[in-house]
Amino acid sequence: MGVNAIFSVSRTFEVAPEVLFDVLVAELGVWWGPVEVFEARPGGRFQVGDDVGTVKAIEPPQKLMLELGETVAMLVLLPTPEATALQIIHSRFDSGAHRDAEAARWEERIARLVSLVGPPDSAAR
Repeated sequence: MGVNAIFSVSRTFEVAPEVLFDVLVAELGVWWGPVEVFEARPGGRFQVGDDVGTVKAIEPPQKLMLELGETVAMLVLLPTPEATALQIIHSRFDSGAHRDAEAARWEERIARLVSLVGPPDSAAR
């Protein structure tokens, strides 16, 4: 396969994990892009814009894992006393350039997520 470059980012949102998870799933078409297919179950199909894959795991309100072609994106929600940390780990890239391009797309997705949930805690950046 290649280098297995990894992208990881974490943001903390001042909402409960259940609220953030609901937004991640219910508002997927707003923060990720136009939803063609999203079967919210393990083994379910996923197609949002040019991203096509399979739902590998969905564990409300803790984890959403998607296999997108050769890559895997895992969104993990970690409760804190007054907020929720969202950690995004996207791995199995075939090159650093592919990872960097996807990292830019994740930053755009996070910006749209912020518009739905509210600004993340700046200390978590």
